[in-house]
Amino acid sequence: MKKTLSLFLLLYSGIAFLNALEIEVQNQSIVSSDIVPLWMEANRYGSVLTGTPLQSHLRSRVRWDSTFFNGSLRWITEGSGSVGFSEAIGPVATMDTLYTALQYGLWEFRGGWFQETLGEVFVPLSSGSMAVSSNARPMPRVELRLADWFTLPWNWTEGLIAIKGGIQHGWFEPNDYVDNVWLHAKWAYLRLGTEKQHIFGGLVHLAQWGGKGSWDGEEFNIPFTIQNWWQTFVAGGVVSGQAEIEKYNASGNHLGIWDLGTKITISGFELSAYYQHFFEDKASLDIWSNGLDGLFGIHVKTPTAVPFFRHVLIEKVITTDQSGPTEEITMPDNTKINIYGGDSYYFNYLYKTGWSYLGRIIGTPLITGTGSGEDFRVNNNRIEALYIGGLMEIGTLTIRALYTYTKRFPAYSEQSLVSSDNWAEKLDYRNHKDRWDGYLGVSFPLGPLAMSLEAAGGYDQIFGWNWGTSMTIGYRMTF
Repeated sequence: MKKTLSLFLLLYSGIAFLNALEIEVQNQSIVSSDIVPLWMEANRYGSVLTGTPLQSHLRSRVRWDSTFFNGSLRWITEGSGSVGFSEAIGPVATMDTLYTALQYGLWEFRGGWFQETLGEVFVPLSSGSMAVSSNARPMPRVELRLADWFTLPWNWTEGLIAIKGGIQHGWFEPNDYVDNVWLHAKWAYLRLGTEKQHIFGGLVHLAQWGGKGSWDGEEFNIPFTIQNWWQTFVAGGVVSGQAEIEKYNASGNHLGIWDLGTKITISGFELSAYYQHFFEDKASLDIWSNGLDGLFGIHVKTPTAVPFFRHVLIEKVITTDQSGPTEEITMPDNTKINIYGGDSYYFNYLYKTGWSYLGRIIGTPLITGTGSGEDFRVNNNRIEALYIGGLMEIGTLTIRALYTYTKRFPAYSEQSLVSSDNWAEKLDYRNHKDRWDGYLGVSFPLGPLAMSLEAAGGYDQIFGWNWGTSMTIGYRMTF
């Protein structure tokens, strides 16, 4: 009897496993100029290489998604990776995701390398959240969060109040400048109204903290302790082992967004407007000392009765204020003094690779850097950009089109990007160099396969023209 029961349970488990198994294989081939076009590599979780004109990637993904205990517990395990070849680098093998997630009720715990964005944007079309976009490879993290919006069950709210939030701890890649650097991330949102008619507000707070390194000849070694973690949690001051200069600031590299928005639905049209106010350091977190820097967006989702167009999105990214070249602060005796402002978004003097992971910006890809690995540096963070995106459906065809116009201004601590004849012109921060980037992608089924064709290009007043084409063929199996 026991053998029969064991065999039955094993067979049942196998069937349950197969019913929840998904396998996907795809191959992507890219031909481009020496500079890969922006929208052919950005917001792809680092899967497309930079600076190589010929590359091919064979990717695979396996996902197991099943429920237990009458559906009260959900268990997800996913892994994906790729092998490929690039003209500049040669053979390449990467692991893209590898994680396990457990969901019980509204709560979800995840651990490993998983893909996630933080910030309320329409991910399939947006230029990317200012906080955490889909631009960089996932870093190893553990996370506890509400899996989705939770509508408060109290009768007096009439289902019109919802919340969501979460907290993470992660690990940045080691380098020779600072080793053992950690990620702290948390977010909390409040929504008033229904899913289709509401306003919302939230805070995403991010920090690079801890680590062992040196600055200006001074050694520092910040250990993981509850007190040090708490000071990071509250963007506080002194932690044990920090450098002397950090005692005048919130310890670590603090940044994030105040995320505000609204949605209304009229005759089937869903209209969304949002604003991500970006902050870097505690001053711009507390008092918005950096003007209106951030991401402004409008998104329209059309009803099915409208032919072709399904989504239209317009965004404006502004990061030129950065608390100005100087910033006024109030001392304990209520006197006001001016200190150096220049928040220099995503950059940090202690954590020299800045708000990046494995050589890619974690936030908006419109802010860029140079170099790779330990030599990566944020070098273009004062910008004004106009971004337009559209998603169309014609029969079985899905068409995605993007356009960006970006003005790049010099940092407050740097000379103008524009050549000049005298000292006064060099200090004119209105001088800028521009770039234009476009993209067109078409995807459609081809029998049992999924096909995607892409073309992208642009012009940069510093680096000249760039262009690229891509073809992807994929196959998905579910059991």
